[in-house]
Amino acid sequence: MGSLSIRSKILLMLILSGLACIAAVGLLADRGGRQSLTTAAMDQLTQLRTLQHRAAERHFAAQSDAARTLAGMPVMTEGLTAFAAAFVDFEDRTDAEAIAAELAAWYRERILPRLAQLSDGKPELETYLPASFAGRRLQRDYLVRNRFPDDERLKLDRAGTGTYYDLIHGIMHPTIRALVERHGFEDVLLVEPRNGNVVYTLAKEIDLGTNLKSGPMAQTGAGRAFARALQVHDPGSIALEDFSPYAPDFLRPTAFVALPLHRQGELAGVMILQSSAAALNGLMTNGGRWQEMGLGKTGEVYLVGADRLMRSNSRFMAEEPEAFLAAQARAGLPEAVRRRMAEFRSTILQQEVDSPGVRAALRGESGTGTYRDYRGVEVIGSWAPIALPGTRLAILAEQDSAEALAPVERFRRTMALVAAGAVVLLTLASLLAAAFFAAPLKRILEVANRLAAGDDTARIEQPGRDEYGALAQGFNKMADALTERQAAVEAKTREYENLLRNVYPEIIAERLRLGETAIAETLQNVSLIVIAIDGLDTPAPHDSQGSALARLTEVIDALDDAAARHGVEKIKTLGETYTAACGLSVARLDHARRALAFVAEAAAALSRLSHTWHDDLALRACVVSGEVEAGLVGRHRTVYDIWGTNFLLARRIVFDTQQGHVRVTAATREMVPEMTDFEAMPPIPLVGRPSVETWQRPLLAAAAPAEAA
Repeated sequence: MGSLSIRSKILLMLILSGLACIAAVGLLADRGGRQSLTTAAMDQLTQLRTLQHRAAERHFAAQSDAARTLAGMPVMTEGLTAFAAAFVDFEDRTDAEAIAAELAAWYRERILPRLAQLSDGKPELETYLPASFAGRRLQRDYLVRNRFPDDERLKLDRAGTGTYYDLIHGIMHPTIRALVERHGFEDVLLVEPRNGNVVYTLAKEIDLGTNLKSGPMAQTGAGRAFARALQVHDPGSIALEDFSPYAPDFLRPTAFVALPLHRQGELAGVMILQSSAAALNGLMTNGGRWQEMGLGKTGEVYLVGADRLMRSNSRFMAEEPEAFLAAQARAGLPEAVRRRMAEFRSTILQQEVDSPGVRAALRGESGTGTYRDYRGVEVIGSWAPIALPGTRLAILAEQDSAEALAPVERFRRTMALVAAGAVVLLTLASLLAAAFFAAPLKRILEVANRLAAGDDTARIEQPGRDEYGALAQGFNKMADALTERQAAVEAKTREYENLLRNVYPEIIAERLRLGETAIAETLQNVSLIVIAIDGLDTPAPHDSQGSALARLTEVIDALDDAAARHGVEKIKTLGETYTAACGLSVARLDHARRALAFVAEAAAALSRLSHTWHDDLALRACVVSGEVEAGLVGRHRTVYDIWGTNFLLARRIVFDTQQGHVRVTAATREMVPEMTDFEAMPPIPLVGRPSVETWQRPLLAAAAPAEAA
C-alpha cells in the first residue's frame, strides 16, 4: 500500500467501499423500496377513495334534495290525486276481452322475448300483465298504441281516447315531464296508497297500472320503496332503495327514491323516482379517464353493495369487454350472467366481489391491504364503508400490485447492472466529484420544481457563506419576487372574473331574471373551433416575465379581434388552447365558413406576431360542426360554457392535427363544398365509439381564399 499513490489509494478505497455500499444499499433499498412503494400506493389509493367517497355522498345527497324539491311541488300531489280519481273511472268494460288480447299479443311480441334473453328462466305473461282492467286499459292506450318509439313514449301527451284520465294526462304530463327531466331522474311513478296501484308513470313502461302491494311488482325495487315510504311519517323524509334489476326497464340496474305525498295533512299517495346507475357509475369511473385520476393502467375505484355485487362498472369490462368476459368464463362465471354483462356492457349487479376489502368495508371498517380481487389478481387496495338510509355500500380503490411495485423490479435489474459495472465506474473518480458538485444544484432544481408546481413556500436552506449559499440566497430572493408577482396577477384575475360573471348572452340573462337557476340547452347548428398554439408556453430566453405576459395578451387579443370580425364567439382560453364557437348565441347558416375564415385569419395573425418576435410559434386548429350543449356551469362562479360529444371530439382531434393546418369533420367539410383542397386523413380511433373521419388543409396557404369566402 505504501508504494501506491494517494490517487490510487483513493480509487481502491472507493472501489471497495462502493461495492460494499452497493451490496448493503441494494438489500436495504429492495426491502425499503418495496415497503415504501406499497405505502405510497396505499396512501394514493386512500386519497382517491376519499375523494370518490365524498363524490358518491354528494351524489346521493343531491338526489335526495332533488326528490324533496319535486315532492314539494303542488303538481305532484294534485296530479297524483287527479290520476288516482281517473284510474277508477274506467267503468265501461265492454271491450275488456279485446283489450286483454291486444295487450297480450304486444307483450308476446315486444316484451317477453327480450326478458327471456336476459333472465335465467322463461318469463310468464300473467306475471307482468296488470291485474286490473284500468291498468290494462292504460297500458293499451299509452304503451301499445303509443305513436312514439319505445324509448320516447314519454313524449305522448294525449292518447285521444276521450277519457277523464286522458284529459288529466294532457294537462299534467308536460309539466311533470319538464320537472323530472330537469332534476335528472329517468322516471316517476305516482302510486295511490289504498290499493297500491301505479296510477301514473312518466316513461310509460310496463309498470303503469300495476299493483305494488300484491303480485310480482311488490317484490321489485319499486315495490319495496313504496312499502318503506308508507312507513315514513315525517314530511320530507325519504326512502332509498338500492340498485336492483327492474323488469319494466328490461332488468337494468335501477335505484328508487320514494317520498310520501300529503294533501291537507292526509296521505295522498307515494311518489317514486327512478334513477339509473349511469350517473353514479360516471362518478366512480371518472368518465372512463382512469389514468387522469392517477390510477395508471390497472387501477380503478368501484362500489359494492351489501349483496357483494358491483354498483359501478369494472374498468376491465369497460376497456376490454371481450377479454374480460373470456377471463370470467375461464373462471367459471355462469353463461347467463356473462350474457347480461355483454348486453348491458356493464358488471353492475352482475359481478360478485368477495374480497377481504369488501368484507371489511361491509362490516363498517376502513383500511388498506394487499389481496386478490374479483379477477383473481393480486392488488393493493383501500376500502371504506358508505352508510346510506336503508342500505350499505363499500367503496374500494385498487391497483394491480405488479404495476404499483414495478419500480422495485426495475430497481433490482438496475442494481445488478450497477454491481457488474461498479468496478469500472468507481475508478472514474471524476464522476464522484461531478456528482458531489451537482448535488447542491439538484436540491435547487427540486425546490424550483416545487415552486413551479405552486408551492409558494418552497425555499432553499442556506448552509453557509460559500458560493452555494450565495446562489441559494439569490434564488430565494427571486422566489420572493415571483410570489409577489403571482399574488398581484391572481388579484387582477379575480377582478377580471368578477366582471365576467355579469356578462351573459341576452337570452340567458333574461331567463336568470325570471328565476331559473339551472340553464342548459342543446344547439344543433354550431361550429366548434379549438386552436392549439405551439411555442406560446415556451418564452424566449431573453424575455422577462412582463414581456412574456405582454406577448400572451397580444396573441389572445389578435384572436379575439379576428373572432369578432367573423361573428365567432370566444368561449375560453386555457394555456395555449383557444376555444370558440360560431352559431352559438346567434344562429348562422354559414357558421362553418365563418369558423374556417376565422381560423385562417388567426393563423395569419399568429404568423405576423411570430415574425415580429423572432419566435417559432405555430398553430393547429380543429373545426367540428353539429350539435353542442351549452349552459351555465357552476353555482358560485357561474360561467357560460359548452360541452358534449362534439366538444370532446374537437379537443381530441386538435392534438392530432399537424402544425400550420386545420382539420375538420365530415359535417364541416360538407358545408364548404367550394373548398376542395382538403386532404383526407387517417380515421381517429375513439374508445367505445366508431372512428371519426377527418380532412386537413394548410392554414396560411388557404388564408386568402378563406377570408374571401
